[in-house]
Amino acid sequence: MNCRFFEAELTGPVSLASKNGMGDLAEVLARMVCRFDLKERAMRVVVDYDLCESNAVCMGIAPKIFEVRDDDNLYVLEEHPDESMRPKVEEAVGRCPKQAISIVED
Repeated sequence: MNCRFFEAELTGPVSLASKNGMGDLAEVLARMVCRFDLKERAMRVVVDYDLCESNAVCMGIAPKIFEVRDDDNLYVLEEHPDESMRPKVEEAVGRCPKQAISIVED
């Protein structure tokens, strides 16, 4: 679904919803659907902690996303990073020595 098109179609001057007297409701529903749709496709960083050795390769690649702390454990700082971080997260996934990191499209 193209949310921009969907919203423009429902909020335009000649929409089926406004002809039926439901313009405001249709607009609210369109915005809710689009927000849900965008949230559904959000990237989520997943770490298999049974495999992870906390060697900090990922932290070196994407320090805004991964951090190995003094307790020698890996922490995901941003489970749902901005899409602009995808190249760095993908690099971290690919370079993880134990292949413990993955990206899930929520």
